[in-house]
Amino acid sequence: MVFQKNNVNVACLKNWYRIERGRQVEENNYEKAGGGGAFLSSSAVAVIGTAALLLSVASVGNFATRAEAAETVEATQGWNPYNISIPTTTEKVSTYYQIATRTGSDATQLYKATFDNGSYKQTAVGSPVSFTYNGIAIDPQTSAMYAAVVKAPSGAKDSAGNPVQTDDFLYVNRTNGKIYDMGTPTGMTHTESFGGFNVAGASNGKLYMTNSGTTSSAGRQQLWTVDLSTGTATSTNLTAGIVMSSDWTYENGFLWGRADANGDLLRVNPSNGQIKSFTLPSNMPSGGNQGGVFTFGNGNLGLVLNHGVTVQLSIGNPENPQPKVIATYKTAPGAGTDGASLIVGPVDLSIQKTADAVTVSPEGLVTWTLKITNESDIPSSGWVVKDDVPEGYTDVKVVDGSGTVEGNQVVFTGGQLDPHESVQVKLSAKAPNTTIEECMVNTADVNGNEDDPNPDNDSDNAKTCDEPGTVVWKKTDEQKKALAGSSWKLSGPNGYSLSITDNDVNDTDKSDGVFNVKGLQWGAYTLKETKAPVGHFIDQTEHAFTVKADTLTIDLDDIINNTMKPGLKVVKTSEPTSGSTVKPGQTVTYKIKATNTGNTVLDPAEVKDDLSGVFDNATYIDGSAKSTAGKAPSVNVSENNLSWSGRIEKGESVTLSYQVKVNENASDGAKLANLVIASGTNPDNPDTPVPSNCTADTAKSDPDCNTVNPIVNPPSGPSVHTGGTVTKADDDGYLIAGGLAVLGLIGTGVAVTLLLKRRSSEQL
Repeated sequence: MVFQKNNVNVACLKNWYRIERGRQVEENNYEKAGGGGAFLSSSAVAVIGTAALLLSVASVGNFATRAEAAETVEATQGWNPYNISIPTTTEKVSTYYQIATRTGSDATQLYKATFDNGSYKQTAVGSPVSFTYNGIAIDPQTSAMYAAVVKAPSGAKDSAGNPVQTDDFLYVNRTNGKIYDMGTPTGMTHTESFGGFNVAGASNGKLYMTNSGTTSSAGRQQLWTVDLSTGTATSTNLTAGIVMSSDWTYENGFLWGRADANGDLLRVNPSNGQIKSFTLPSNMPSGGNQGGVFTFGNGNLGLVLNHGVTVQLSIGNPENPQPKVIATYKTAPGAGTDGASLIVGPVDLSIQKTADAVTVSPEGLVTWTLKITNESDIPSSGWVVKDDVPEGYTDVKVVDGSGTVEGNQVVFTGGQLDPHESVQVKLSAKAPNTTIEECMVNTADVNGNEDDPNPDNDSDNAKTCDEPGTVVWKKTDEQKKALAGSSWKLSGPNGYSLSITDNDVNDTDKSDGVFNVKGLQWGAYTLKETKAPVGHFIDQTEHAFTVKADTLTIDLDDIINNTMKPGLKVVKTSEPTSGSTVKPGQTVTYKIKATNTGNTVLDPAEVKDDLSGVFDNATYIDGSAKSTAGKAPSVNVSENNLSWSGRIEKGESVTLSYQVKVNENASDGAKLANLVIASGTNPDNPDTPVPSNCTADTAKSDPDCNTVNPIVNPPSGPSVHTGGTVTKADDDGYLIAGGLAVLGLIGTGVAVTLLLKRRSSEQL
């Protein structure tokens, strides 16, 4: 056997091996560049330190030891009963191994494994041997792999033809898979009665080995310590009644494993055999029995679960462990696992973090790029990046790279990174939906599989400001005077919709007619008025704008509302024309023309004609009421009126017409007199009266609003002779006959000048 002395100028080495046994594994289950197999509980693991080999017996386990490459010394200085030639080969990158024993066969195969973007791949090393061995470990001084024989059938031999029996120690050539028997350490009790050693850990030249199961069972109460320099073994009693781990690994002066019974983390003090347990964090993957345990070069533990998951676990202070899950890896499922790692290091990894935008919209998408670089001259076997996206960001996703998302935490895992090589991963999230500017710092950390001599570059951050947009505008009339009371609808990206009324909660500027709306996410918007200020036309324009990084405040300037100027002009006429006399039996035609003289629609416009001065002496001709627009006017004889209501567009007119017939008994000197009143409503400003020329106050004085037609009905009997003049009645209603009128008096023939006094029924 060849051992090595420590050399502080040479990189640290660590090997990880995995043992599988207890089931048949087909050769094609272990691909040359990947794959996996089933690993069962009877495998053994050993961890070796600087000067001695420590073995522990349990069902299956992974363990790792730290060492530094060293100069070669003579094999005779260490325990090497068969004087085996042990090559002092080293690795340029941290390397991982495992072994498997196939069901139905005692043959054991060595495999080489590597971490690769969230998983690991296996490649067979050499050919399987014909018996079962376990408890593999690597001497950190020599990089040599050791193991223990779990089950050796009669006549079993090693690769050199030497006989092999249960509990013998083995040297395993990790470059070709050949094994060499080294015999049983002096002072170690033979364990064939309980199946051989199958759990081990090593450090500082000592190999610690136990058997899996409960420490109170026969053959399982002791921790064996083997000094590799002399090949002698001593034992220490373990805390009784503990269900042991399937594997041990050595780190910071303790052996670490995971209890087969309840999954707790176990810590063994190898100096006194004391075992303590610690609860693992709640995010520890559930399901599957515990398999191998090993140590990463960074001091974290590797817990291999048989259902296909390997967990990287930090323990913090070994005197007061605070376990935390750092990362998880996809692993080939199996009934048991076992391993060790050869770590080359230290390796300096750095990380740089950038965001695709310094300023982002509320609910806008942010993409971060993480660049991981190997700053050293030796490769890294793998790395983990953890990024805790700040609270408030949502929809966190992995964009590029092998990563997992839990809440707002993203964990990326990567494989080998060659010297001065870089790799990038990306993640994204939606920014908070906020109405105020808010800047957040997002930090990412890289953790390599190996020790890192420069922690200052293991963390980096990117600042992203969630800066919303703002839109401002002013509502004015034609003279640029601010107008109060308008309402608006703002529509934007992703179905965004906001109703705004002058000086409400969404308008942060409390000046009348001046608007300021904040908190807009980036994107395209349209603004449209839904209610105009009183007395003004609504603005029909859709005002479009876009909020973006270089245009965060948009000023739409003055948005003008034209003043409403409604108006209604009515002209009433008659045929014969107003002022002309009519006689009994004559037909009179009336027309009312209503014109919209304003700049607004009138809806409705209403016309009411008072016919009380008509129906006293005339009769409505049924069916004569007509309209040039809308429905025909309604004539109510009992209430002595005609009415019409309808819509008149701006600039348009409607003409109403109807006819009456002067009554035969109409008194001479009576008249047909009517009065029309018209009004309109501006639907955009219904509370403000529309100016009209024919109102209750103006209709009597405006000739366009009334007509008068006197009735002439000569009396029957003697006629008035020529030479007289009939004049209009005076204020008292009298008619005076001027000149001499000679009347023939019936029966007397007397001619007299007669003053007739007649009371007019109504004043003309």
